[in-house]
Amino acid sequence: MAVTEGNGGARIRLSGLLGNSALGICAVTVRTHGGRVNIILRQRLSNGVYSGSFDREFSAPAGVHEVTFGSGNAVIWRREQGRSGYAAVSCQ
Repeated sequence: MAVTEGNGGARIRLSGLLGNSALGICAVTVRTHGGRVNIILRQRLSNGVYSGSFDREFSAPAGVHEVTFGSGNAVIWRREQGRSGYAAVSCQ
């Protein structure tokens, strides 16, 4: 995961590989709910059609304070307020 902060928010690039070689990613859903963005990968049997790797870039506007992954909403990125008032970014 790579995060680039800008004036209008952040650009987040998320990449990886599924742990099960028989499955591939057939769709990526990115939904914004208030101050949170949730990313869900849809999997299905690869059958030589779908790849298990993903590489996706998306934006997190200034009002978004965290990015979650999967149906369990695991927090993978959070924008935190620093002591001097600047925004610090942490990745998990």
